[in-house]
Amino acid sequence: MGARSKRWPRRAVLAGLVAASLLLAACGGGGGAPSSGGEAGGGGGEGGGTINIGLLMPLTGQISQFGEQTRNGALLAIKQKGNKVGNYTINPIVEDDKNNETEAVARVQKLVTEDQVVAVIGSVSSRISIPVSEVLEQQGVVMISPTSTADSLTPGKKWIFRACFYDSFQGQVMAKFAREELNAQTAAILYDMANPYSEGLYKSFEAAFQEMGGQVVKVDSYRTGDQDFRAQLTSIAQANPDVLFLPDYYDPVGVVAQQAREVGVKATLLGADGWDDSKLYELGGEAILDGYFSNHYSIEQENPESKAFVEAFRQEYGEDPSALAALGYDAANLLLDAIQRVIDGGGDPTDPAQIRDALEQTQGFKGVTGTISFDENHNPIKDAVVLQTTSEGHKYVTTVSPQ
Repeated sequence: MGARSKRWPRRAVLAGLVAASLLLAACGGGGGAPSSGGEAGGGGGEGGGTINIGLLMPLTGQISQFGEQTRNGALLAIKQKGNKVGNYTINPIVEDDKNNETEAVARVQKLVTEDQVVAVIGSVSSRISIPVSEVLEQQGVVMISPTSTADSLTPGKKWIFRACFYDSFQGQVMAKFAREELNAQTAAILYDMANPYSEGLYKSFEAAFQEMGGQVVKVDSYRTGDQDFRAQLTSIAQANPDVLFLPDYYDPVGVVAQQAREVGVKATLLGADGWDDSKLYELGGEAILDGYFSNHYSIEQENPESKAFVEAFRQEYGEDPSALAALGYDAANLLLDAIQRVIDGGGDPTDPAQIRDALEQTQGFKGVTGTISFDENHNPIKDAVVLQTTSEGHKYVTTVSPQ
């Protein structure tokens, strides 16, 4: 059965709630703060009402900082619109998936069945977003992940989008940087075999590095939660690679970097967007310095969209935005832009199918992380940046465009 046929019961319920939702909006329903729930409603064109949008993020657990940053970016985008698109109130409903697959599926089912969301922004990690996407694909609800980069997330799915580039591109970016900018002839890779994000990056880097004439002299692995990597790193030190690719999040990478230097690894350390957190330096110390990683965004970028975003984020939260905050901001704005275009065309912005169709037609959207158009798999076509780890934090090095 198609997703649309599964949605008839839900749409029938929504139709019965239209009058109540309009009355609530007229009495001041909605507002600037994220809600814990609410009833969606509205009609076509300029009718007005409330549109519920889910924000599914890991706000507790291993990568809670990533979830908080992404949530803050998304909420800022909605707040800047006054929680309104046209005559419709945008009601963000935030749920904590705890970076746990079972919890994430339960939370997204609640967003769909109880909160009647038209779309979900989330989640952060590919490990969580993949099972969540399967639920939303079956239910016919739009999903746009700000940050999940696993290649397998979007292909073959009608309802699933992302605001970030995907792992194959990141791996290619870092392989190209290693070969052309660092003149690396040999590479080693140490990855988390239990994490699809890490495994996908490893495979794309390895293939691209070898295709460009480099030699991968050692590949080794560990599992999420491991703390001692010295055995693998000792073997890598014996192989003496020019670069060591560490495709994982900042917390294991910081520990790996320290242990790598302890056992004599002299290679330049390379990574991907999972490195993007200030705690990388707390965990890695001097061992992490003078490494390089691919990312979606740099605070040093000079485009007008980035400058305005940085200023607004600092004013709202009292700190500089990370790339994840920028992606959360772009994901929310992509969704709001699609809703606006549905309204402008006289459509019904409470209908997820119409929002999906508008998202598919996105071309040349000016985001903080780049100018975004979606390809046939709902992946954005945009640039990546390479950053260096320094004693003063991340330093912009170069921009790499898709080929």
